[in-house]
Amino acid sequence: MPVAHGMKRSQNLVEGDTLELHCNVWGWPKPTISWQREAAPLNFTDPRVKADNDKLIIESVVLEDRDYYHCVVTSHFNESDHEGKKDTTLVRVKGPSASLLLKLMS
Repeated sequence: MPVAHGMKRSQNLVEGDTLELHCNVWGWPKPTISWQREAAPLNFTDPRVKADNDKLIIESVVLEDRDYYHCVVTSHFNESDHEGKKDTTLVRVKGPSASLLLKLMS
């Protein structure tokens, strides 16, 4: 069975930051990777959203990007697809006032 691993359990971002998730996979035959979002489908027609197999990038995150993101791995053998263990990250996005507060505190 394929396995996805290595993603952080959670990430904290401020609106305008770039989210970058990396997914390490193990399995034979070499698994394929797909990216999913818990509450809503990923909108790959949005120019901010890019997936390059083991990497998901969302540029200029907004509050609505807060969610659980899943790296799902699948291997094809014996004439069928086998979904393996997925890896999940909780993404938290704070408003711009959080960025200002952090700058004032440093």
